Amino acid sequence: MTKRVQRWPIWKIAVTTAACAVATVALWWLSLVLEQVGPTPTTDPAGRSPALTPSSFLMMMGTGAGLGTVLTAIWLVVRIRQARTPAWKRRRRRR
Repeated sequence: MTKRVQRWPIWKIAVTTAACAVATVALWWLSLVLEQVGPTPTTDPAGRSPALTPSSFLMMMGTGAGLGTVLTAIWLVVRIRQARTPAWKRRRRRR
């Protein structure tokens, strides 16, 4: 059996990047909507709001999706640059 390098095709990386970007925007927007709808925070220590509200949770998830967008965009750029490099040049560089 031959060794075969399993790589994601460029279109899959592009779709993943777009999905992460859409998720980032949607989660941040939902966190802003929930912040408007949710209870107002108070400064009274006895009646203060919990540290992790649904709004802040969605914002954290949106930040994670934003990080995923950045990482997959970098991956996409690297893969496109590798695809544009001629095969003879790639073989030469390995030696």
